[in-house]
Amino acid sequence: AFHCARTLLTALGFEVPRGDQAHGYLWRRLESCGAHRVGEAGSLLSELRTYRNRADYDLATDFTIRDAKYSVESATDLMRTLTTLTPEERSAAATTIQTYERDVLHEPTWRPHPR
Repeated sequence: AFHCARTLLTALGFEVPRGDQAHGYLWRRLESCGAHRVGEAGSLLSELRTYRNRADYDLATDFTIRDAKYSVESATDLMRTLTTLTPEERSAAATTIQTYERDVLHEPTWRPHPR
């Protein structure tokens, strides 16, 4: 799911940071893109990161089969959402994210693709 989100934003012309900053970068922009279903995908990406961190670093936490199924289904839904965006949805999302970066974050990372 993380790599799917990274691939989308990179394809839209955004310079996604490497390392531990990348995850927050991705879900914040997806949540702020103006399209409801993409925003939900951003929220899911953040939630999945929380689950993953708990699984990786909190050995006292019990995870159930239900938790595992939910995570896999959520990741699958997120990837389906991001990979089935129409060209119009992709363009609208890119424009809204550019505005969000410029006006809210004051940190533009979009670069036009060379022709």
